[in-house]
Amino acid sequence: MAIKTSSLVAIAPAGQALLVGSPVQYDTVRVHTGTAVGFVSGSSAVYLRNAGLYLVAFDGDFTITTTGAVTFQLFDKDEAVVGAENTIQATAAVPQGVHFATLIEVKPSCPMIDNTAVLQVRTNAIGTLVTGDINVLKVG
Repeated sequence: MAIKTSSLVAIAPAGQALLVGSPVQYDTVRVHTGTAVGFVSGSSAVYLRNAGLYLVAFDGDFTITTTGAVTFQLFDKDEAVVGAENTIQATAAVPQGVHFATLIEVKPSCPMIDNTAVLQVRTNAIGTLVTGDINVLKVG
């Protein structure tokens, strides 16, 4: 019997304009298996529904409108996930690569507490996400 894990590869539209604090949206799903990872095309939120351990990675190329530091950060229900960010020194109109990967542990839910993780990637700068994708894999 083959074991099917839950996974997601979602791709952001090319040339997505981002504002300070705005989440990255994904409009193309390349891989979506299982039921533990929830996602709706055109959304910015990825849902980790089942208890377990998940590997989450974000990659992209970003062009800032002015020169300075740019941070892309993973959030879970509006709380920054510590260690799940990438800060780059960017030059106006020059695409810079951004990347981070982390493990997220989702605790079991019960009738009183919903521990579903609601993940978004946000930036602290104004610019254009030239390319971007999020990859999620339930590993345990």
